[in-house]
Amino acid sequence: MVINKIHAEFEFRDGLIFRHRDAFNLHRWLGMALGPVGALLGWLPPMQSKVRAAAAAGLAKFSETNTANP
Repeated sequence: MVINKIHAEFEFRDGLIFRHRDAFNLHRWLGMALGPVGALLGWLPPMQSKVRAAAAAGLAKFSETNTANP
């Protein structure tokens, strides 16, 4: 079971989400998502950087193909 406690902040403009920020314990999440390897290596900056880069790349790819047209 994965339980990820997240603090989310939203900024709205003209009734739409303009900015969305999440904050959570990445080390804890890596332990739940990757098991023992994540728990052992999740505190290392290179591991966290790799996960952040992969998430940013996924978001950029999604944004390219899913633009909102209000």
